[in-house]
This record gives sequence, C-alpha cells and structure tokens, in this order.
Amino acid sequence: MAEIDLKKVKSSELNPRTSPDPEKMKELAQSIKGVGLIQPVLLRPKSDMFEIVVGDRRVRASKQARLDTIPAVVREMTDDQVLEAMLIENIQREDLSDVEKGKTAKMLMEKYPNEYPTHSKLADKLGVSRQAVERWITTVEEVPKEIQELIAPAEPTTGKIPKGKISGEAAVEIVRKVKEKELETIGFRVYVFKGGYLHDDVKGKVVLLDKSGKQIESKMFNHWDELITAIRKLIGKAGYHKVWQDGYWEFEEK
Repeated sequence: MAEIDLKKVKSSELNPRTSPDPEKMKELAQSIKGVGLIQPVLLRPKSDMFEIVVGDRRVRASKQARLDTIPAVVREMTDDQVLEAMLIENIQREDLSDVEKGKTAKMLMEKYPNEYPTHSKLADKLGVSRQAVERWITTVEEVPKEIQELIAPAEPTTGKIPKGKISGEAAVEIVRKVKEKELETIGFRVYVFKGGYLHDDVKGKVVLLDKSGKQIESKMFNHWDELITAIRKLIGKAGYHKVWQDGYWEFEEK
C-alpha cells in the first residue's frame, strides 16, 4: 500500500456508475475530514497518472475534504479486469436498489459469459443467494419501468424502505401476481434444442401462447437451470399437463 498524491489520481472512463448523490458525497467528505480515509482505494498506473479502479466516491470525497494524499493499492490491470472489478464492487454496495444491481448483474453475465454463465455462478462470486441474483435481474427484465422507479434499498440506519418506495421483493411479487392472472388463460411450449434430451448445456426456448395457440411472447435460455426456473415460474400452482410434440413440449391447462 502507498500514499498517492491526489493530484495524480483521476477517474476512469470505464466506470459504469452515474454521478454520485451530492448530499451523500458531502456526508462522506465530512466523515473523511474528521477521521481520514480508513479503507484504501484500488488504482492502476496510467501514463504519469493513476486511474481509479475501485473507490471513485472515496477519491472524490477526499478531494472535497482537501486531503493531499490518499492510501491506495496500485496494481497493473487490463481494461477487462478493471471493468469487472468495478462492476463487482458496485453490485456489492448496500445503497444500490435491486434494479441497479440487476443492470450490473446483466452486464457482468453478458460481457463475461465464461466466468458467469449462470445466475448460480454469479451468486457464488458475490457471496449471495441465487434467488437474490434472480430477483435483481427480474426487476430489470420483467418489472415495468414505472414500478422500477419506485424500487429503493432499505435505509442503512433503520433497515426500512423509504416512504413512498417499495422493495425489489415487493415489485417482483406484484409482477408475479399479474402474470399468474394472465396465465389463467394461456398455455406455453418449451423447445429443447438438443435432440429432445435435457442436458446441463441445454439451449431452449419458452413460448407463451394464448387460448387460440397464437404466440404472445418467447424467450431464449442458454442454460438448464435458468430454463427450469422459468418453467417452474410459469406453471406455478396452475394445473398443466405436457405432451411431447414434434420438437417441443406442449403445456396445456388440464
């Protein structure tokens, strides 16, 4: 660890976060001014400067607190390593909503499919449950934007959701109940693209149908556990029977 001149530290263009909340930055700056920066930031050398990998808010607040130097770990890193570290650090923050975490989770899985091929793999890396990762992503993929805007994390001091807001769990439950009502009048098909057999590396597609058999919506799945999760959500408590057709399973109301 080293003390780095703050004048030589700059933000990274790779940072996916938006501008930090000014009020919270002011509070952080006041804290740093009083007790100093306890946790070092992570930097990488960039020409004759240092680029922030992890700790952008702490660097900004330290500058507001008029510090001259900052404790840092300096490490050589590629752009991919920097972005992955930033995303992991962001998603572990307690002051981010499920929607913000869901967007970051999707970005990690899309950009690094080998490292995070499934929700379970990402959950293991983050030290959270698979259900938590699924909930974050559900808030992004299935919750309407007008409801997404109401989702907020619990206040760190009280553990309660701010007034006028809802939790990610509540938002997902709202959408689930709406979809359960919709599914009372439809069936669905599951296409498995591997000779009709289910394997760990299965690729499949779920197609929602209305009563006339017309396609309403479809979604591709590249992994077995995600396909099974989707099927279980669709079936819910409703009664369906399945019939193997030519190349797909047909799920119909009993």
